[in-house]
Amino acid sequence: MPLRYDLLKLSELGPYRKGTYFSFANAFVWMIGLGTPMVLLCEKLGASPSQVGCIYAAVFLLLPVQLASTALLPVLGFRRQILLAWCMRSFFLLVPVVIVFWAPEDPEDWVLTLFISSLSGFCFFRAIGATALLPWLFEILPERIRGRYFATDSLVVGLAGVMTLLLSSLLFHVLSPYNAFRSLFCLTLVAAVISLLLLRKLPDGKRPVVIPLKRLLRRAPGLCLRPSHYRRFMRLQVIYAIAGYAFAPFSVYYLKT
Repeated sequence: MPLRYDLLKLSELGPYRKGTYFSFANAFVWMIGLGTPMVLLCEKLGASPSQVGCIYAAVFLLLPVQLASTALLPVLGFRRQILLAWCMRSFFLLVPVVIVFWAPEDPEDWVLTLFISSLSGFCFFRAIGATALLPWLFEILPERIRGRYFATDSLVVGLAGVMTLLLSSLLFHVLSPYNAFRSLFCLTLVAAVISLLLLRKLPDGKRPVVIPLKRLLRRAPGLCLRPSHYRRFMRLQVIYAIAGYAFAPFSVYYLKT
């Protein structure tokens, strides 16, 4: 009986398992494109610590774009918005791929400017797509399996993170820097295409009702300041963001010096 129950629980996740496969592929995209390999390539192209810090913070600096793009959800729908945004995001990955195959040993300033601009464009469209992802999953997942789905999702993202770090370490150990960058950023481009194909296999869900931006801005202070589980969650998120997201660039500079 317990075995049959466990198999039943696993079978319930079946129609939505493409979502966890997407998370696995997508993790390679942002862990390479916005993580430690990006920091190392920025340095290779002559970026200063302040330039690296600014581009690494682009995800957070573009949060207002993520908030404003909620207005597009009733027009485009969840799946269409994220597919369009993720597709545009993938085009910007072509720039670092071209740069690492060109492999300039003494890059001019415009090369670094082009690289930073491509990452800014990547983060801009990522913000538009990220607006749709969690509400979309919340809409299409039956309530009884949401916990199991997101637990599985976290597991595969963590696994992808470990694989990314081990692969990066191995490539930089056995290859020259630019050859290692070529392998990593080509993997990123392939993973971006696979993630788009997997997203297309998920159901769309209902389009959300329009929430006026004024109403959202009026409610935000109360949600953040009034004692509640949400305020506790926000505090934990702030602590996690400060301690977690800054780890990659700071640790790279610390270990190199």
